[in-house]
Amino acid sequence: MNTQGLKSVSDYKDAAINKLGASLTDYIQKTAGTGKAFKANLDVYSNYEIVPSEVTTSDLDTTIKVLGKTISAPVMIAPTAWHKMFTLKGEADTSAAAKSFGTDYVISSFSTLDFNEIDSDLSHTWYQLLMYKDVNLMKKYIDKAEQSGCSAIVLTIDAVTGCSMCKSDPNVEPVEFPVHKLPVFPENPELPYTTLDDYYEKYMPMVLDWNVIKEIVSYSKLPIVLKGILNNDDAKKAIEVGAKGIVISNHGGRQNDEAVATLDGLTTLTPDIREKIDVYLDGGVRSGSDIFKAIALGAKAVFIGRPALYGLAMNGKDGLIDVLSIFTTELKESMRTAGCGNLAQIDINKIIKK
Repeated sequence: MNTQGLKSVSDYKDAAINKLGASLTDYIQKTAGTGKAFKANLDVYSNYEIVPSEVTTSDLDTTIKVLGKTISAPVMIAPTAWHKMFTLKGEADTSAAAKSFGTDYVISSFSTLDFNEIDSDLSHTWYQLLMYKDVNLMKKYIDKAEQSGCSAIVLTIDAVTGCSMCKSDPNVEPVEFPVHKLPVFPENPELPYTTLDDYYEKYMPMVLDWNVIKEIVSYSKLPIVLKGILNNDDAKKAIEVGAKGIVISNHGGRQNDEAVATLDGLTTLTPDIREKIDVYLDGGVRSGSDIFKAIALGAKAVFIGRPALYGLAMNGKDGLIDVLSIFTTELKESMRTAGCGNLAQIDINKIIKK
């Protein structure tokens, strides 16, 4: 598909929505409640401006180390569900785009493909897992991810009652999800379920237990990243239980409509946190200048969710690579404006709050 006219993430969004139709658009756009948290994630970036510098450079380095590995730019692909709804090759396209671009991709538990179907080499992938009542079930799927070659585990800790599946438009026919045909979706044959809501009721713990997280961290041979941290106290707990990274996240505004915007959540972290653990951010990132501002406020890198789906929907692997390239090109322009030759030079002094 010709995507030459698509020059921004906003262009990709508009084109994808036009292509996907009402039901899939509704699924992507859905939010918790009235959409307050989702909107806050987007709007908060306008509270900050980049401070220009007369000292500019054409030699711009966007590489960064995450969990000890160098990636080409501080933008990674967040876990999102059912990629075959957006591209025929599903998660294989997502993985190929990440590998080609030189970044990492988090495989969702709701993947439409098994690990070996996604790629024979998964060293550039992490595996996302929800919290469960049955700790042994979690360990079983951690083992599977490890044996398949994934390089990290992302525990989503802000969805202990299950992921919200509300619709954004009550007049649109909902998407039918293949909940019994998902190969890396934790299931127990002795605990059958009928619908996704039934699954959540039977499998989810309903409350967060830090002792369970500590047990999982101790068990896993892979580094554990906790997704869903929004305050300094929880970041400290993540360090205490041995996590190697945290993602400042409110689940894309799809889980709790009163949650703080993720960029604001990032600002609550004290400097000592970032010295002890990798800090990432997702939610509301729609441009390279957003990435610049997140790094200036203390993030090591960001994850993109919806924008990745827009790229996949428009042109599969190549569409996603283009979206990643747009983010990186815009980030470089922000770096050039601020006189930053590399990511280490981006700090709080490079932005100002309005």
